Amino acid sequence: MPAKMGMGQRFLYKTSWGTEGKNNSNIVRPGSILLLQDGSVLINNTSANANIMHISQSGDFIGTIGGPVGTGPGQTSGPTGMGQLSNGDILVGDYWSERIQVFGLDGTYKYQFTGADGVHQAFGTTRDMR
Repeated sequence: MPAKMGMGQRFLYKTSWGTEGKNNSNIVRPGSILLLQDGSVLINNTSANANIMHISQSGDFIGTIGGPVGTGPGQTSGPTGMGQLSNGDILVGDYWSERIQVFGLDGTYKYQFTGADGVHQAFGTTRDMR
């Protein structure tokens, strides 16, 4: 069992993941990070790629969730927050598209909450407030 960090103890650099670039598997301005139930990690790519990267515990690239950049189903234009449901599905909040999309852990788009169907809640952003 790992020892707990105490007062005065410091974290030590261990490793880094990814390289900057426009390739879909490059990390560009990483945002939020989510540890998944299986121990892998999702990293929000907040800039040019506008997707969510799925990384193994050892730092290997598994795939992406969302993208290419856009506002269609499964596309992302400004992913911000992420969450995982008990069934393993991934929720991705998309600031610029004003919606929350749901993906399978394999990155497959499932559905979204936008209010367009008259049943689900519509979302807005502070950029709409004047």
